[in-house]
Amino acid sequence: MPDDFTAPPRRDDPFGFPDWPPAPSTLATWRQWATREPYDTARQEISDTGPLIPEPSRPQTHAEARILTALIREYGMHRPELTDGPYGITSITPRTDELTIHIADRELERWARALTAAGIDIRAKAAAQNTGTATAGVTLAINGARINLAPATPSAWHDAADSAAQRPAPPASHDHTTPEDELATLLSATLRRIGLLWDVAHRHSSVHLMLTEHAGKTHLLDASAGRQSLSVIPLWQALSMPLQLWPARRAPRRADAGAAVLDAVNAFKPQPTATDPAESLCHLMDLEATAATRRAATHALKIAQAVLDDPAHTSIWDAGGWIGTCRRSTARGEYSTHEDRLVPPGTERLLDAPGIDLLELGTLALRAQLSQKELDDLRGLEKYQVPLWWGVDTLIELLNWALAAATSPPLADTQEHPPPPHAPEGGAGGRIAHDRCARSHRRRRCD
Repeated sequence: MPDDFTAPPRRDDPFGFPDWPPAPSTLATWRQWATREPYDTARQEISDTGPLIPEPSRPQTHAEARILTALIREYGMHRPELTDGPYGITSITPRTDELTIHIADRELERWARALTAAGIDIRAKAAAQNTGTATAGVTLAINGARINLAPATPSAWHDAADSAAQRPAPPASHDHTTPEDELATLLSATLRRIGLLWDVAHRHSSVHLMLTEHAGKTHLLDASAGRQSLSVIPLWQALSMPLQLWPARRAPRRADAGAAVLDAVNAFKPQPTATDPAESLCHLMDLEATAATRRAATHALKIAQAVLDDPAHTSIWDAGGWIGTCRRSTARGEYSTHEDRLVPPGTERLLDAPGIDLLELGTLALRAQLSQKELDDLRGLEKYQVPLWWGVDTLIELLNWALAAATSPPLADTQEHPPPPHAPEGGAGGRIAHDRCARSHRRRRCD
């Protein structure tokens, strides 16, 4: 897609992007980005009140997860240009109670083979013209869910199924169980945004999603950049999609931003003595606790709590919480398709607050990172602009780490299993302490 659609993932606009709030034409283009539908179809499918990509019902979620699991195991690493789309999918039209998948004709047999190997009943009936499906084809009924395969005709699908049945079956390595809820939700959301994998393919030539076991759970990994750069960050976060393209679902638990920051700080202090959330957030940021920094941290915690309480932002819990996205910002070349800064939800309200002295905040942050000589070397507008930029960056980072602390798995969850080699110790607090180092190194640059 064109570069001018790579807006940061947020609902409102602090930097004056044109056409904000997005017009229907912009929303249709964003949906088209994720689904690869024709523009007219994308615009027609957009609801006045619902999300751009509808959230599926529970049976629909699990059926879609089984299908993507089967495709991942069948296709492995592949080039979408050679299969007419990721996993042979040319476009997709998601609705709450059904999913219409347009499959390349030459991939029908491969699909039939993949679904059969996964234990999915591939007997199909013609899609009724009067049900409102986007395109007539064949329909698979999977445990109360509805999957429409288009533009396949019943005869073409049956031929593909017969041909697949005549081929030798691969070794029995497929698990026919339904993915657990958390993984199923992620798999379904990925299938409903399958067009985003074109961005991955354009960067790495191929697409390679993997399912792997760790600590008794199955995880979805993106290995498209190579096995040395595995990522668990969901596509919509890793590619800096507009927030309207993110899934919106129930948060896994109620979180208190201030309490989470205290827990994170106390986890790696010699003694759990921290009692002031604002001061503790400054500690996470390596900021001197002054009146200005405490005021900024208090405001960041307030905005973080508003984000945590907003059901539109529940995707910040994905992939182990917002800390995963913070890590992505320290190595953006590995996880993103462009160089734009990924800012957290709530940034607009954060920067619009009165009473926050960004110049003073930036000056304090600079003193912790630069020598006095480097500060004295600033000339002209630099004396104003550089501290201001650092002040904005520091305020955003305060929000980043408040969200990271609040959405990291509880310490009890992380201590059930020993961390993998080279993983930071100590659950949420240890991970945040480890990532402070990477963040501090990154912030030494005066952009």
